[in-house]
Amino acid sequence: MTKFKIYTESEKFVWTRKRILFGIALLSFVILAIKFYLIKNAEFIDDSLAQILGFISVSAIFLGLINSFFPQELKGKLNGELIFDFSKIVINNDSYNLEDIKSIQIITGPFKGQLISSGMSAFSDRFSNGINNELIITLNTGKIIKCNFQIDHKRKIFQATNELKNYVDLGILSHENFAEISAKP
Repeated sequence: MTKFKIYTESEKFVWTRKRILFGIALLSFVILAIKFYLIKNAEFIDDSLAQILGFISVSAIFLGLINSFFPQELKGKLNGELIFDFSKIVINNDSYNLEDIKSIQIITGPFKGQLISSGMSAFSDRFSNGINNELIITLNTGKIIKCNFQIDHKRKIFQATNELKNYVDLGILSHENFAEISAKP
């Protein structure tokens, strides 16, 4: 039995550090551009408002660069458990017996803390939060159940290898999907 945390994305707009810093930098640049190009104020260097907005813009970009060394912020919540078992799959309190499942597809992404961008951009995320993983279950009734989950360390998905092999043997997980999951670093 292998357990994962379930990720539920927020339906509302979530203000993350990256979005706040990007918004501050963009707003400062827009005000400076309007002041400099549309109003055509030639006293740009001597203008204290322009200096303050320039300082705010540069500070936001600098803080954005520092922020890129931290994992992505969640735009939702980790709540509930996904459990892979030899006889069933449990999503929160809902249990699905393997006999009731027609097929399973697992899409895995980077694990928590994995480097996802090697570029140096002020507003790019460099480290994953491990939530870009999806389980898609198709029941014999035709109902499709989707669930996003977190892989919190490099070898976590491999802890479920025996259960996943069992699913392949039962014909509900394809050999290709299993090989794709196993090939992840």
